[in-house]
Amino acid sequence: MTSTSTGASVVTRNKTNIWLIGQSLRKLNPTKLPFISEVLRLFFYYKNEERKTILESATVTACEVIGLCEKANIPIRLKKHVITKIRKHFKEWQNLKKNKENKNKRSEALKNKEQDWQPKLEDLFDIAHYDVLSIMTVEKDKQFLLLQVQVVIGSVDRKSLIKWKKMEEKEGRIKKLRERESKNISALTEKVLLSSSSFSSCDETSASDLEVASESPQAKPPQKRTRKDIFNRQLASSLDVCKWSDRKATTVVFNVNRSSIRQYRLKNQKAVAESLKTEFKHDLPLTIHWDEKLIEDVTGHKSVDRLPILVSGHGINQLLAVPKLKRGTSTACASAVYEAINSWGLRDKVKCLCFDTTAVNTGLINGACVKLEKKMKKDLASLSPSHFRNYVISCSESIARTG
Repeated sequence: MTSTSTGASVVTRNKTNIWLIGQSLRKLNPTKLPFISEVLRLFFYYKNEERKTILESATVTACEVIGLCEKANIPIRLKKHVITKIRKHFKEWQNLKKNKENKNKRSEALKNKEQDWQPKLEDLFDIAHYDVLSIMTVEKDKQFLLLQVQVVIGSVDRKSLIKWKKMEEKEGRIKKLRERESKNISALTEKVLLSSSSFSSCDETSASDLEVASESPQAKPPQKRTRKDIFNRQLASSLDVCKWSDRKATTVVFNVNRSSIRQYRLKNQKAVAESLKTEFKHDLPLTIHWDEKLIEDVTGHKSVDRLPILVSGHGINQLLAVPKLKRGTSTACASAVYEAINSWGLRDKVKCLCFDTTAVNTGLINGACVKLEKKMKKDLASLSPSHFRNYVISCSESIARTG
């Protein structure tokens, strides 16, 4: 009669049993593709018995699964995706096991999750390429893959079976479309050959028919859509005067693209400005006026410095420009006035300057007037604005009356 020693420990199948999965597995069945349960059992063998890490166990398991698929000539995904899928199933098992021992936390919802997850273990561990049936060329390999979808015991991996059926139907539809296209092309080539032979002479048919037969029939290039020009100069100017935005103009004028109205309005504004410059021709001496103003920007979000610039003479009043200034300095004012004079071609006709009597304009060294005279390389007469001139005259008259 034998007796066991007190130090020896008895290892039973209940102790090595993995919750919801079963016993660990040393090797996969080489005659069929594995299920999720078999892959996890192999994973736990490397993790528990071989004492490997989670990543190492998933990597070794993935290599064995990939080896089975390669023997069956099945196109598969990348190795990193297979490892990620194994770790994903292991993570799901871990989340379910967290509250296994705590009976107070095992609610009905957790029990339902366990019951829903356990049947998934009998699904096929699918790592095939998403378009595997189109990639595979050997018919025997396709049939083997489709047969592996059916489980050996007799139950069916429904999700994988539906997936394979859909892929097979898609491949059949593509094949039918290709056959139909080839038939249409052959029919069109026959029509072209018949029409060319009926309108050509016997001596010329040999060369022309060969050329037509060699070229595949192609559809005529699509004709460009004709454009109907509904804009003119008066319409674009009316939109600017009414201060209508491009979006409002699209609803009022015609059902056209907003960018089309925007482009034409910019084009018209440029044409109007150019025509004003070419038509403005006078030989009289002119006075240039400018006065910096802080006004609201066209966007309406902030105020900006604007410098209205105009010229006057005998019966002449013409606005030249209203540029935006980054800074209201004397250099910026002088440069803006000088550019406006040059763009209108009035450099030789400007004889006088009229400006507001501020330090920016009237500085003896760095004033805008001094810098403008340096740019134009000539001396100009300086005039004060009319309201300031009238104030000086009224003051001088009052002083003369009082003695």
